[in-house]
Amino acid sequence: MSDKNTESNPVSEVDESAEKPVKKPTKKVQYRALVGLNYGDVRVEAGEIAEGLPEDSVEWLLASNCIEKVS
Repeated sequence: MSDKNTESNPVSEVDESAEKPVKKPTKKVQYRALVGLNYGDVRVEAGEIAEGLPEDSVEWLLASNCIEKVS
């Protein structure tokens, strides 16, 4: 009889000494609302900075001139 528990399982081993990539802080892009906007529980009036816009909405809001990028 062989003991199956004596074999090592390489799949479960993790190399903790591997260098992890360093994330550089990214500057958060800000957008100014050009019209009144509602998203989530937030209301932003025209001229105000819109924070936390859904990422999938930014492209079409820019294309339809509802927001502009603040430099």
